[in-house]
Amino acid sequence: MRVSLISIVATLLFFAPLAETAEQGTIQDANAKKELEKLEREWIETQDKDKLGRIVADDFIYIDAEANVINKQQFLETASRVRVKSYEMKDLVIRLYEDIAIVTNKWSGTYVFDGKETTETLRYTDVFAKRKGGWQAISSQATRVPKN
Repeated sequence: MRVSLISIVATLLFFAPLAETAEQGTIQDANAKKELEKLEREWIETQDKDKLGRIVADDFIYIDAEANVINKQQFLETASRVRVKSYEMKDLVIRLYEDIAIVTNKWSGTYVFDGKETTETLRYTDVFAKRKGGWQAISSQATRVPKN
């Protein structure tokens, strides 16, 4: 059986827009992942309460390594007293679901909190929602990795 040239052209014309849409989605996903990784680093590196206040949403909830549930205001007050001296991120994974992103990571670093220096490793999960054209953290949970 021979396939006509018209059938081939019609098939290509039908599937071409689908391929463009998939490629566009890939580009948008890559851009979103870069933006989210940048936000993660800003979140770690800044002590600026206003900047942190823009990164985390008004309804933000943080569950710390001791299982305390902390709202945005409490988080901002505590985070502004932390100065990260050095850190590295490993195992960064960013998963996108339309207007929701889930970021998991292993963070190792040294920071100073209220004058006391601490070195530790945490695994955490951050959940972001796309709001007002940008990403905002709506939830975060950290788990301390035991020292060997």
